[in-house]
Amino acid sequence: MLYVSAQWASLTLLLLLTVLVVSTVNAEFFVPEDVPGPPEKILVSPASDTSMRVQFFPPLNVKP
Repeated sequence: MLYVSAQWASLTLLLLLTVLVVSTVNAEFFVPEDVPGPPEKILVSPASDTSMRVQFFPPLNVKP
């Protein structure tokens, strides 16, 4: 019975390592140039007596 438990543990460890490697390989990376600067325009308008609506326009020439 100990052999089955050791085999199960090694299979579980192999599965865990596979998931970690696949998730690391598929991770998306970005560089600072991909992050846009501050917004060009900020519009603030009242939505009700106790709240407000804030709308940001992205900077010009931003990658989609």
